[in-house]
Amino acid sequence: MQINFRFPLFLLLISSVIFLTSFSYKKSLQKGYLVYKDGTKKEGLISPFTGVDVNIKIKKDEKAKAEKVSTSLLKYIVLENEKDHSFDTLHALKIGIHFMSKFKIHDDIQLAHRIYNSDKVEGFVVYYSDYDFYGPGRSFMPSNNMIIYTRMPNQDYMVWMSEKMSGGIGISINKIMRTNFKKEINGRCPAMDKQIDEKGYKIEDFIEMLQEYDKMCQ
Repeated sequence: MQINFRFPLFLLLISSVIFLTSFSYKKSLQKGYLVYKDGTKKEGLISPFTGVDVNIKIKKDEKAKAEKVSTSLLKYIVLENEKDHSFDTLHALKIGIHFMSKFKIHDDIQLAHRIYNSDKVEGFVVYYSDYDFYGPGRSFMPSNNMIIYTRMPNQDYMVWMSEKMSGGIGISINKIMRTNFKKEINGRCPAMDKQIDEKGYKIEDFIEMLQEYDKMCQ
């Protein structure tokens, strides 16, 4: 994989190695289905996977042979909670990264959980540790092992905001989030730019920041 803007994606990759990028919900097969970009759906039992896996394994039943499906073909992965039959949806999206004065959309696919949704902005999170996995219905729960993204209207990708990892420097990752979000709104809402500077949002305030953007900006 060729990467031109190495720093942010390096964080993603090193996190994947250190924490094994576990998106696993169980250490066993889980009932669910895949939704392809063309709208077709495949139901079955899905093997545990990570947020950066390029293939998802699914089988019709316990005895069937597993089939590998490329994440590049998918729009969603939906997993069912067997206890209460609620569902958890993971969005398969490309990643856009701001680096210095440049911006690049990478072909890499991340499997992310949407935690905020409005007509103006969406927020996504990836939990990548066995100890910080989320289950169906789990709301945003700040942890030491997560990556956050936003998506603006008409974007078919999500944009890397920042990443919180064990041992990371809080001041730096919070400033990176604020800087990247200001780049995304790109001067369209001066009042929000001022609010970001004055409030000094932290990663834990991610949803609050998106809510304020919704209220203050057209």
